[in-house]
Amino acid sequence: MSDRGVFAVDRGIFTNAGFANEPFTEREAFLWLVAEAAWKERRVRSGATTVTLGRGQICHSVRFMADAWQWSKSRVDRFLVRLESRGSIARENGTLQTVLTLCNFEEFQRSGGVERDTGGTDVGQIAGQMCGEIGTDEADTSHSNTKEKMDEIHPQRDTTGTDAGQPKSRNRDKLEYTNNNKTHICSTAADKRVFQETFWPKYPKRKGSNPPDPAEIAYLKALKNGATHSDISAGLDGYITECRANEILGTKFVAMASTWLNQGRWKEHVGPAAKAVMAAVAAANSGHAYLERLSDDRWRDYVRHWRTTLGQWDLSTRTPPPDHPQTKVPPHILAEFRIGPRRAQASPEALAGAA
Repeated sequence: MSDRGVFAVDRGIFTNAGFANEPFTEREAFLWLVAEAAWKERRVRSGATTVTLGRGQICHSVRFMADAWQWSKSRVDRFLVRLESRGSIARENGTLQTVLTLCNFEEFQRSGGVERDTGGTDVGQIAGQMCGEIGTDEADTSHSNTKEKMDEIHPQRDTTGTDAGQPKSRNRDKLEYTNNNKTHICSTAADKRVFQETFWPKYPKRKGSNPPDPAEIAYLKALKNGATHSDISAGLDGYITECRANEILGTKFVAMASTWLNQGRWKEHVGPAAKAVMAAVAAANSGHAYLERLSDDRWRDYVRHWRTTLGQWDLSTRTPPPDHPQTKVPPHILAEFRIGPRRAQASPEALAGAA
């Protein structure tokens, strides 16, 4: 972002009848994303499910954005790919919905800088104009009048930085926002260090974007809402076990860390719920149950990997390799790859007798 400051724009500008109904420019499309992003945590409907969005996240289909921008779906997808490649957004695919995260969302929400009145005029500019109107000689005598007018623009504030008479609960929220504009919570350096040194290095790797900044914000917010470091750590251990059992580590099916935290999914692996979840995972992935759910394409991937790596069989805990007489690889897959049972190797004694 530049150092030229920010300005407020009404979200209704994109549907204002005073402007021509025409395709968006790329700049307008990006501003539309900023306007559509959740400014606080909320739940939205996506098909037959509901999705929890954190601050700065969007859940829209490519078709919906194409209709809104009057673009083709392929152009929308290319544009999102470019935004993702330069670190402006992160996309989480592979589930029933697509969640976009604006990586620098807080940069568009800055409220600091020069004080401004409700009409958008700098306070210093008002004072200068007033002094110019009354003249230098009269400036001192009218100082109290100037102060009164400026007090009308910016009411007196108490020692907590809040307008006098404003409810204390709102005071704390506003002070909390001002003190930590990035996370909107009063976090400590120790909490951030735990995230950076313990949680983030341990979180399972995934194929695709997984930016750390939104994840850190979600982690600190979870702590504010009552979670503990030990709860999240225990939940993460359980999630890693689940990903390993489902064999999705390193794939797009691993949730983005920010989404995992915003949805409170560590709770699935903490307390009484943990036993039920892990029992269900174990039952679904035990021996025959797991193999029976494999599609032909998945079997082909395993067999192809086994062949190209010269014997590395990723299903060794569930079934012998494809060339073993007791393998559970479907016969039609073996026939497709022209794989038969390997011949038993003769013992040294048999070879000596034959000689």
